[in-house]
Amino acid sequence: MKKLIMLLMAVLAVALFTGPSFAGETMMESSAYTAEQLIGLNVNNLEGEHVGKIRDVNLNSETGEINFVILGKSLLGIGEDKFAVPLEALKIQNDEGSVNATLIVSEIRLLTAPSIAAGESDEEFRVRLQNYYCVAPEFEEGIDGLKKC
Repeated sequence: MKKLIMLLMAVLAVALFTGPSFAGETMMESSAYTAEQLIGLNVNNLEGEHVGKIRDVNLNSETGEINFVILGKSLLGIGEDKFAVPLEALKIQNDEGSVNATLIVSEIRLLTAPSIAAGESDEEFRVRLQNYYCVAPEFEEGIDGLKKC
């Protein structure tokens, strides 16, 4: 719970200091989608089962690139927990006018996902998330479509 509160405080701080771009008015790093288009997207796993929803997007205040998204996931059907997920752990595609998001890493990784540490920048946290989810550039895709690390 303490980690979640710290993460939420960090996200709120970024929102206060980055202004409107955090709310989706800036284009994402390597995609034609805006943060506004991603917020609210349902996320499925590779089997097509519902995982959760993108609740927020953390943008680099200098470059406008996405650091990570906040995925809301209901655990045991009670409430919603939020998890930071690097954009590289999601496959986002436009399928006949409908934007879809797929979690391309094991859903189990969400349960023990790291939270931002005190004094850690959003960009440092992004690198740690990429390593945790095995989606840093040095990791290769396995036969099952999941990243290997």
